[in-house]
Amino acid sequence: MDNILKISFGQKQNDFHNFDSFNQDVIDLIRDNCQAKIVVVIDKGWGLPDGNICLVMDHINLTGDNPLNGENHSCGPRFFKMTDLYITECDGLGKCITAGIKDTIKPDANDISKLTSIGADCWSYNVVPTSIVAAHAGLRVLAILTFGSTAFDETVITKITQGVKEMAL
Repeated sequence: MDNILKISFGQKQNDFHNFDSFNQDVIDLIRDNCQAKIVVVIDKGWGLPDGNICLVMDHINLTGDNPLNGENHSCGPRFFKMTDLYITECDGLGKCITAGIKDTIKPDANDISKLTSIGADCWSYNVVPTSIVAAHAGLRVLAILTFGSTAFDETVITKITQGVKEMAL
């Protein structure tokens, strides 16, 4: 079994599990692959200029929800650590702290100012709940946000996944 689980939201990527948004299928996929070591997550981000591609170094959960509600799943302990969750070593990419918000919320200028004041560089809809489930399963996360109409070409994906494969050995 591969040590790397690859998930993409909204951008169809070859060799990735592609989803439109975070849902129970994403939770089940991570739990079914908890023997992996790393989850690579690609999602769209907002709040930085178009054309940016950033590596998430940390998150602020403002969704008002926890994807782990209910009985504890056997893939991880009830209480788990969130420190050192994100892999932040990847050459050539900017780094950011993302605020996770519900996908029904479109922040206005006042909201954006508040997000910035609490330390968020940007916001996203799928990275934070996906990362929480991954942390519960004991996995590290390489989360990448693209801004605007930026899309990965295959060479960027290959470079990133090659670097991650070396980390997962």
